[in-house]
Amino acid sequence: MTRSNFFLFSMICRACYHPRTSLYSNNFVFFWCWTLQLSMAESGDYPLYSCRNCRNPLAFHSDLLSKAFKAKSGQAYMFSHVMNIVLGQKEDKKMITGMYTVAGIFCSNCGRDLGWKYVRAFDPSQRFKEGNFIVEKLKLLKEY
Repeated sequence: MTRSNFFLFSMICRACYHPRTSLYSNNFVFFWCWTLQLSMAESGDYPLYSCRNCRNPLAFHSDLLSKAFKAKSGQAYMFSHVMNIVLGQKEDKKMITGMYTVAGIFCSNCGRDLGWKYVRAFDPSQRFKEGNFIVEKLKLLKEY
């Protein structure tokens, strides 16, 4: 993919409500929020979950919804919000609890596959998962 395939745009960060920069292409969306990265150490919201590979901050403990999910590598966590990720293409997948439209999530720093985002749940009883993120536990580092 060449640099000319990307489009730069700004939007409001869901976590800190400051403008964040986004880089968009046909296949991926890169998000980063400078204000949030600068204030993370001062937030007092610990533990902080980071990428195990490069220690890129991914989520606050307050964003953790559940530890009762399963992924390819074993246990996984559900978060309401993650940051510093790349969102992959949407695809329909059959999972244990039904059919979903999901998008892979990748670390924005090292590119490691972290898990997925639930975009759409076809089963009405599973709609609570929509918009949430599943991150594999083995790919997270819990920092205090």
